[in-house]
Amino acid sequence: MGAPSHDTTPIARTDHQCQQCGRTIRPGEKYHRWDGLYDGTWQTTKTCAQCRHLQDDLWNVDERSEDFETGDEAYAWLGEVDWNDVVLRTGDLLWNLRRDGFRLQWADRVYPKSTP
Repeated sequence: MGAPSHDTTPIARTDHQCQQCGRTIRPGEKYHRWDGLYDGTWQTTKTCAQCRHLQDDLWNVDERSEDFETGDEAYAWLGEVDWNDVVLRTGDLLWNLRRDGFRLQWADRVYPKSTP
């Protein structure tokens, strides 16, 4: 049995920082929030919608991390993904563009932010 946790997709009322790409989540943007017990302490993570969509897509091609507490599969930590391996396994070069978007913190000129 896993540690207690809670997932929500709220709309930001104040600025938050995405813990995957580091960009600022602005008021009015939807984001993913996870609250749970990890490593013996209650923690909260906030992930922008773009990074969360990327995590969903990586999950669908079997790119996953391991929850160190439970040993269960978990969403990939984007900074640790072997992007070349994902491209080789899937044969899809578009993963390189998505990797670049993540690394550029989803720059407005390339990737418009989600809205409610």
